[in-house]
Amino acid sequence: MLDDGAHTEPEPIDLPDVDLAEGDELIDAAPGEAPSEASAPGGRASREIVVDPEMRVSRTERVAAQGLARLALMDLRLRPTPTREDYRIAALAFQIAERIDPTEPAYTRHRLYAAYAADDQDEVIDATRRLLRFDPSDTVAQLRLVSAQVAGLQTVEARLSAYARLLEGPRAGLLAPEVRSRLALDAALLANESGDREAFVRWLTEATTLDQTNKEAASLAYTYFSERLDDARGRLDLLMNLLIADPLDANVHLWISDELAAAGAFRGAREFNQTATGLLSAGRSPTSRDELELRRLSFIWLTDGPEAVAQTLTDMINGARVRARTARRDAEKNNFRLPEDFVPPEELRLGLRYEWMRLFAADAAGDDEIRTAASNDFLATISKELADFRDESRWPAGATRGQMVSVFVARLFEIVRLTAIFGGDDEMFESVAGTLRELVGENETALSVVNAWGALQAREYEDALARFRRDGGGDTVASLIGAAIALERMGERAEAASTYKRAASADPAGLFGPWAISRARALGDREPLTPDAEAFERFAQRVPSWVRALARNPSQFFQLEVEPVSTSGLPTEPLSVRVRLRNLAPVPLGLGPGRALSSKFVLTPRVEVELLEALDTVESEVFELDRRLVLQPRESVEVILRPDLGYTGWLLDLHCTDTVRLRWQGTLGFQRGQRALFEPGLAGASRTSVSVVRRPLQESRLTVEELEDEILTVPAALLRPLISAASGLLLADAAGMGELSPPDREDLVRAIFQRYPTGDAATRLLIAVSMPHGSQVEDALLLDRLIAEREPNPLVLVAGLLARGRSPENPGFERAIASDDEVISEMARLMRDRLASRDPQGFPFVGPDLARIGPPRPVLDEDVDEGESERAR
Repeated sequence: MLDDGAHTEPEPIDLPDVDLAEGDELIDAAPGEAPSEASAPGGRASREIVVDPEMRVSRTERVAAQGLARLALMDLRLRPTPTREDYRIAALAFQIAERIDPTEPAYTRHRLYAAYAADDQDEVIDATRRLLRFDPSDTVAQLRLVSAQVAGLQTVEARLSAYARLLEGPRAGLLAPEVRSRLALDAALLANESGDREAFVRWLTEATTLDQTNKEAASLAYTYFSERLDDARGRLDLLMNLLIADPLDANVHLWISDELAAAGAFRGAREFNQTATGLLSAGRSPTSRDELELRRLSFIWLTDGPEAVAQTLTDMINGARVRARTARRDAEKNNFRLPEDFVPPEELRLGLRYEWMRLFAADAAGDDEIRTAASNDFLATISKELADFRDESRWPAGATRGQMVSVFVARLFEIVRLTAIFGGDDEMFESVAGTLRELVGENETALSVVNAWGALQAREYEDALARFRRDGGGDTVASLIGAAIALERMGERAEAASTYKRAASADPAGLFGPWAISRARALGDREPLTPDAEAFERFAQRVPSWVRALARNPSQFFQLEVEPVSTSGLPTEPLSVRVRLRNLAPVPLGLGPGRALSSKFVLTPRVEVELLEALDTVESEVFELDRRLVLQPRESVEVILRPDLGYTGWLLDLHCTDTVRLRWQGTLGFQRGQRALFEPGLAGASRTSVSVVRRPLQESRLTVEELEDEILTVPAALLRPLISAASGLLLADAAGMGELSPPDREDLVRAIFQRYPTGDAATRLLIAVSMPHGSQVEDALLLDRLIAEREPNPLVLVAGLLARGRSPENPGFERAIASDDEVISEMARLMRDRLASRDPQGFPFVGPDLARIGPPRPVLDEDVDEGESERAR
């Protein structure tokens, strides 16, 4: 709160020192060690004030604090590339806003974000302590604070001892299990760094036990233990723990699919692959769609047989050719030009890997017609590529000769393998093989591979088998395939089938895997790929149904509500929005970036002025809802957000003469959209609030003469709405939304100028942060000088300089720097130095064209907040 008495001398604001509440300091100093510096940030004098939502704060103080916070945010966002000093200035401004209105947590949260961007850990911890007084159940803040206290201890031994007390001591119950889980993970990592493997395993196990949603712990457990397990079932159990930690991680679904496939549990593998494909597609993953589709076809082959795959791919290319013929016929009939990128039907073919799969599937299905067509298309595609390689103008942009030679060699190898496997023309084989031998030169490994396939083509099967086993790479998939073919053609059916299965086990859904399994079955080996296949299929069937349901439709497992705290109000009153997120899943779900429940949230206003004009210059505000690390089943988290502290709130206050209706569209888990700037992502949702009606200020409907007279004559306690009306009218006029005459502008500014010295500190602060400055309204230069030269209160002065200071020579800077208040002095010094060393930027330089103020970049909330919440974990 703000009060400066008689205004005769600059008076610093007194803030009471408050001891930490019981339980806030969770770590006692280790024996023989000084208390952590993180416990009392940087040795700075305590700036803490009691957080009491019922504290009496005058309406003028609330509006002035709001104006200062908005000014700090807008000034920061107007800087194209904010520096650490810019963020520090913003953090100090938010801290001053906290002093004026200690009941508003939004100022503290913005201070935390700015301090984090400024790399000011002491300030981050100070803000975190204060946030915990607003919401002691904020587990993200709990973790941040306790982690900082531990990090402040001087030795590894002291930190490990502190972790032990936190996790096993008598006060361990003061912390939520999910907080202890993350502390246990930190302890495990620290123990590992110090070489204590036993403690590492113990704390890592504790971390995974305390909170099944701790994805980092589950991931580390999988990495560590799977490397030491020669047990596929054990690895699968570890992967299932990782899946429970984050059911929406497509990579985990793929890993489980691969583990099941390697065991021969192809139906279970197919289901997990389908789920992973859906997650990757919905999440706009950069993963190749061809890779996903080829994997899907492989699992269809492994579960339903090769016939369906061969026919599907044939129908795909035949359908494309029919459409091309129809388009060409229609063009000829109607005499119109075909598109430049039109491909004649006779030149249309599948991609090489699709054609490879069609060829092998047709062979496994015994469909000679499709196999012949696929073989011809495959060779035609490669022939065209080889012809293109000889023409540098057709190379991909940026490709080097060395890269193109490598691709050329790879294509020749494909021809060699294909010809040897399916018994193609000997003369063509020798021609291609001869070219290959010239290209690989003295590369003995490559020559050995060519000669091994050459022996197979020459029907010298024993020689081919020996070469594949000795020179062709031995256990590589291609060499095993070559050896199996040689054995099969030698009549060694059992050994050939076994070798095919060995080749398939490396990657059952890969390039050769499905065909190798089909060949083994054709040779009479119908046993599962491994003895674990049936057990793994049962394992896959026992996976809880909610896991797949959550992955396929995440939004059915949470409830999102967005509503205004108040549905009516006046300009300058807060536009708070209540957001409630509830976990509807039967299990705990992690909340935060990269978790099952996203904490990324954006509010987009939909504004109408006097039922006619829709404002399209309003700006979305991005937030984080990470007040909890985990939401238990049916648990909800409720967050009050202040989207009006940015540009949109400033713009709406300009419309103080109008009735304004607005609704908020809240989008959880957003991504950049194609139809809209923000759209729900995979695990996202959008909700629209009911309308808020902001009535016009009665004072704004006065004539200029009446408003001027009121400003000059009413008691000080009644000035606030008059100042807001005058500010709104002047700024609206400067923005081209009003019709004030030059004399009217001069009279309004002069009335404020004359009344300024008689107002109390809160009133003067409101004028300093809300009235236009001299670059916006020329008459306001008088007010700029008055504040700089005669304002007695350092707090009001430094806020005025943030809004109006355009020169390092401004006398107000020296006066503010001389303040006994460290926060005010530092803020003034940083602003002066910034003006002296950089091009004019920020709010004081915006004008007379006010369009430059918005829309701003979401600097703090989108970029910094997510990083901070991720670091807290």
